[in-house]
Amino acid sequence: MKKSRKGKSRQHLAKVGSPAENAHTMHSAERDVVGNFGVHGKGWIFWAAVVVIAVIAIGGVVTLALL
Repeated sequence: MKKSRKGKSRQHLAKVGSPAENAHTMHSAERDVVGNFGVHGKGWIFWAAVVVIAVIAIGGVVTLALL
């Protein structure tokens, strides 16, 4: 049995070279790059990793400033 396409509207795509299309392309490229590292969403693991990296970076700056 064939699948019916009723009820689904077609996805609108912005004109090539427009700011909306550039933003969409950039966003999907960023999502693909992050996906390569195993982060598929911005859940609690993502934010925990951001906090850990920020603490390490701030600690390094403070340590260098005190030397």
